[in-house]
Amino acid sequence: NNGCSTLLPGLSCNISVTFNPTALGGSSGPVYITDSADAHPIEVYVYGTGVPLVTLTPSPLAFGNAPVGTQTVLPLTVTNNQIGALTITAGTAVTGAGFSIVAAGTTCHPAPAQLAGGASCVLMIGVKPTTTGNLSGTYKLVDNAPTSPQTVALSATGVPATFLSPSSVNFGNAVVNTTSALKTVTLHNILS
Repeated sequence: NNGCSTLLPGLSCNISVTFNPTALGGSSGPVYITDSADAHPIEVYVYGTGVPLVTLTPSPLAFGNAPVGTQTVLPLTVTNNQIGALTITAGTAVTGAGFSIVAAGTTCHPAPAQLAGGASCVLMIGVKPTTTGNLSGTYKLVDNAPTSPQTVALSATGVPATFLSPSSVNFGNAVVNTTSALKTVTLHNILS
């Protein structure tokens, strides 16, 4: 938007430049301005980064080792990268055994809700394994963005809250009615 059709000596005017990325990632280049006072165009260098309309970070959300029977909680940030408000149109959904949304610390409002342009909120996602082994799930956000729904893969590994190491002890040959040499087994508690 060039509001500088005629510029009197000693005055200034504004030239508006917009950025409309067509792909994700960085983009840059010069904007040339031609005027009658200069033999060559003057330039201003512009740059920006194309981002998704809505981002969920981190993605994927990996809990790592999670003790069986104990809830482990991690934050998931929802960011509205648009200028206008994002309308969350349906209930957010967490799937997968042991995964859930935890109210304590969650700042995102339940659907129907709005998230202002450029704003973020936090969802606290929890996992409480009932058995050892790998767990997987999904968080899904349904909204009015053209890229809806946005999803994040969830993963955790259920591990015992306490364990012994080593898991076996070999005393070898021992004389009957004689006490063997002392061997040590260590009890570990991974709960914080």
